[in-house]
Amino acid sequence: MISLMVKLITLILIALIVILAFTAMFLGLGYFIIQLFPLSLFEATLLCIAVTTVLMIGLLQVINYLGDGDDLEFDDDSDDD
Repeated sequence: MISLMVKLITLILIALIVILAFTAMFLGLGYFIIQLFPLSLFEATLLCIAVTTVLMIGLLQVINYLGDGDDLEFDDDSDDD
């Protein structure tokens, strides 16, 4: 029972650290963007989140497309001679 609680607390702490890291990354990129463009920090951060989401969806589609090698069928024993 104790080991289960330790694992659960560790998992929660890891999730919080990941959330904190992503938040800091998006805010940092947002701050960099507001130095280049006339946006507020909120708008720049939302822009970073949106771009990251679109890129991840595209990357997942590419990985899914490249991972499906089952639909490629090669007919090596064709006798068309």
